[in-house]
Amino acid sequence: MPAFSPGPHHRTSPRSPAPSVVGTHSPHDGADTVLVPGGPFVAGSSGAAEHTDDPFGTRETDNPQRIAEVTSFRIDRTAVTNERYARFLSACEHVQDRPSPFCHPDEPEGKDHIPAHWLDPRFNQPSHPVVGVDWYDAWAFSRWADGRLPSEDEWEKAARGEDARKFPWGNHWNPAMAQSVLSAFGRDALRDRLDLERLLAQTSPTWPPRPVVPADSMPQGASPYGVLNMAGNVWEFTRTNFYTRRDMRPAFKSRRSSLAHLPEAFPAIRGGTWTSPSVCLTTYYRGRELLTARSNTAGFRCVYDAA
Repeated sequence: MPAFSPGPHHRTSPRSPAPSVVGTHSPHDGADTVLVPGGPFVAGSSGAAEHTDDPFGTRETDNPQRIAEVTSFRIDRTAVTNERYARFLSACEHVQDRPSPFCHPDEPEGKDHIPAHWLDPRFNQPSHPVVGVDWYDAWAFSRWADGRLPSEDEWEKAARGEDARKFPWGNHWNPAMAQSVLSAFGRDALRDRLDLERLLAQTSPTWPPRPVVPADSMPQGASPYGVLNMAGNVWEFTRTNFYTRRDMRPAFKSRRSSLAHLPEAFPAIRGGTWTSPSVCLTTYYRGRELLTARSNTAGFRCVYDAA
């Protein structure tokens, strides 16, 4: 069944029951989190050696390997699910003609937080990671949950630990560990970028029939801290600007023109998605997305203070 069925004029959720909730852990909304200890770790790509077998043309030239350091934090064990996101919408349901108290101050006027794919049964099952949300939606949810979006460094440490591993589970690609373009489309292999583009051109409203998997799937592919699906399934928004590597500081509320040419409008996204080959599912690969885009390939998870 759909996780939620919105009315045509509501800014947020109408008065419909949210999916049932089983169990609570913490923080504010019952999220299941794990602790990532503070300290240094190896971040970034080691360079050409990482791309000796890259027929997809994803070579990174702006992400040198370095030592980064974070303070201790907690992170959602899974990406935010439709079930959990529905509780956020219910908390905002009384707000129809004004922004909720959780909204980013730069959020576009007249915006709602209803995911673009909320009625698509391929993406809207309660256990699926929520998709069809933009950066402002993710920011508002994080604030509602008493958390925040992760920085790129926080996300990367949670994904790879302290041993500079290439994938959350280790240094060798294993198609059984992540929902990639191979598993989503039922392929054994792809030759090159042209082969990938031809496959993705077959995407339709009904194909592939099961592009995403439940957010708690594939526990064997967990990161060193037990965080799930940090490779594949859906891209995950961070609070870091892709170009400046600083926290996002959007100031576009009064603009009426396209933001697509503005570097400050692109948060970094991490982890790859169900349309990605393995080279995009590494712990260090950096993607970007326009902060107002609502794609069926992107979701998010939150981080929280360790205390």
